[in-house]
Amino acid sequence: MRQISKSEQRRAKRQVLLADVAEMYFLKQMTQGKIAREIGTTPSNVSRMISDCQRLGIVKITINRSTIEDKDLSNELMARFKLKDARVVIADDTETGQISRSVASTGAEVLKENLIAGGTVGITWGRTLLSIIEAFGSPIENGGIVVQLAGSVGATHEEFDSLSLVHRLAGLLGARPVHLSAPFIVEEPSVATSLMRNSSNAEARRIALNCDVVIVGVGNLDPQHSTLLNSGHVSREERDSIVNGDAVGEICGHPIDIEGRLTAHAFSERVISIKPSEILGAPTRIAVAARPNVVRPLLGALHGGYLTHLVVDTDTANGLLAE
Repeated sequence: MRQISKSEQRRAKRQVLLADVAEMYFLKQMTQGKIAREIGTTPSNVSRMISDCQRLGIVKITINRSTIEDKDLSNELMARFKLKDARVVIADDTETGQISRSVASTGAEVLKENLIAGGTVGITWGRTLLSIIEAFGSPIENGGIVVQLAGSVGATHEEFDSLSLVHRLAGLLGARPVHLSAPFIVEEPSVATSLMRNSSNAEARRIALNCDVVIVGVGNLDPQHSTLLNSGHVSREERDSIVNGDAVGEICGHPIDIEGRLTAHAFSERVISIKPSEILGAPTRIAVAARPNVVRPLLGALHGGYLTHLVVDTDTANGLLAE
């Protein structure tokens, strides 16, 4: 039998002490000074121990934000665009370019409501998806699979890259992550074809085509803020061609026009991502949006019939109905 080292014993004792401090502070509502006297240390050391409790995951704090929905706008969106469900959130203040926390929280709830036990969830990448995962709350044991629908955008966007997000969401669902071993964009269509013939990628694609739930990435093509156009794999000429053409936005990385049709076919052939038409087999297709300049991209996605569930803020909802 393996002997437990002294360092392991010290770590174990430290973990027990930190748990005791957490219980006294968070549950028994004891002051840091009283805790310090109880365990024979200083209040400043207790403060550091409380921080360690959160850093090490001994204590996890969940904030439940109340959200207010505009039912009339929600019903109007459902009727106008033939959606199964729409949630229009009266959003909290947020920084420009960032999805509202209350919209992200509602998006997480819609995802939970539509999960199938042991089913398959497909995701791409992006800040919106990151916000939904961060708002998810406590893990649940749903099982199944979380599959990567698009290649990796790279380390410069690691916090919302598909590799990271698949791993995080799979952890929250108790699911098996299935990854694509490929970048998001390659130099030649032949390279994309070759990569997808790889046995593991072919299996990932097979799973992707049979999702129960897809979180649909819908983005604008603002040259200053678009991760898609600023990935480093798009030439200035190609970027100008996409921006100045018929494209109003992108779905899963593929530029689309106002009717939801692909507009940059040569570009899409270099993209390793499920095509918009290929997600139509998923019974539940959720889009969440509450950022500037997303109305026309959403209109393209709605006109193309790619969405079944939509979560937006009031400004975006009014913009959709006005268009």
